[in-house]
Amino acid sequence: MPDRPGIRALLAGVAPAVLVPAVHAESPRDRYWAQLEYFLPKVESSARPDASENGPTGTRLSMEDDLGLRDCKGTPYLLLGTRLV
Repeated sequence: MPDRPGIRALLAGVAPAVLVPAVHAESPRDRYWAQLEYFLPKVESSARPDASENGPTGTRLSMEDDLGLRDCKGTPYLLLGTRLV
């Protein structure tokens, strides 16, 4: 099968819906629940120090490339809940 990024992206989007059992909305019978999420942003930041308003412009610094900061930082979220009756 030829390498097709579009098909891989489609399969990556559909696979969780197919592999995960049916998810039910919260109902009054639910006493406890848990939710797990993961956020993976792509970060690109830069700075340019300038001397003054009419002075020479400074050199652009890439925070990730020049200063060695990470350009991706994953953040997991865990939400646990209970219904008080």
